[in-house]
Amino acid sequence: MTTYAPQATGANLSTLVQTDDTQDEAIRSLEHGTSVPGVKPVGLIWSCADPSFIASNLGDSLIDPGGGLPSNVLYRWNGTAWYPWANGGAQLVDVEGSAQMQADLALGSHRIVGLAAGTADGHAANLGQTLTRDGTRPMTGALNLGGFKATNGATPTATGDLATKGYVDGAVDAAGAPVVIRHTANLAENTTNTIGLGVAADAVSLDVLNIRLGSGTLWRSINPRTVHKGTANPAQLVILNRTDSQTSPGTTYTLTMEIDGSDLLLTLPDFVGFSGAVTEVDLLIVVYPTTS
Repeated sequence: MTTYAPQATGANLSTLVQTDDTQDEAIRSLEHGTSVPGVKPVGLIWSCADPSFIASNLGDSLIDPGGGLPSNVLYRWNGTAWYPWANGGAQLVDVEGSAQMQADLALGSHRIVGLAAGTADGHAANLGQTLTRDGTRPMTGALNLGGFKATNGATPTATGDLATKGYVDGAVDAAGAPVVIRHTANLAENTTNTIGLGVAADAVSLDVLNIRLGSGTLWRSINPRTVHKGTANPAQLVILNRTDSQTSPGTTYTLTMEIDGSDLLLTLPDFVGFSGAVTEVDLLIVVYPTTS
């Protein structure tokens, strides 16, 4: 243990107080970096704005722990040299960000607060930019999966819920997937023609693509016609000669559709004014199978 020699404190208490104040002010000057240490006991801490000042003005050595010597940090005197100081001699991270971390930063179960939003790869992200596992933070923009899948989803229960492929496949199977049929055949005028659908249907959507009459004509459609089970649906057909213009009003005829189990009953009109019977009808049929 070091033994210190008695020092004269002055003739009275006032002198002692003044001496103590002078020592405190000197210590604060070193801590604030406003004075240069004249006496350097081991362990002395000095707030140094510019480490190059130490070498050029004091002639003292500097120890670089790695990453360079930072400015505006505390330096500690070890008896032979100065080094950036914090807990056992590790380099301090200054508020200006000029000193970089050399190892992992242990926060001791504490947080980093006041973090700015990350704007580039390598930036730390604050909580407001994250998608939390407990679902408490909603998305604020489109979620780009980069060509990957979202897997192991739960069964949807509300209108806005996402559905898994298995759920959709099961729903389609339960409802009955639509069946598309291209049917081309010779059908009779002014009579009911039976077209087999192959499955019992709740509804059928029909689009007449082409009707060839004796002289060769074409029907232009706009929208398919739909018929539901238990009803008969008349549909208007407009027949145009191939020589007519696309804006020609043509001649309007009515056909009737009705579902009979797994058959479509299609009644064609009498195409008055065209020579010869119907030679061919080209149909596109969408069948919605019965689900109950």
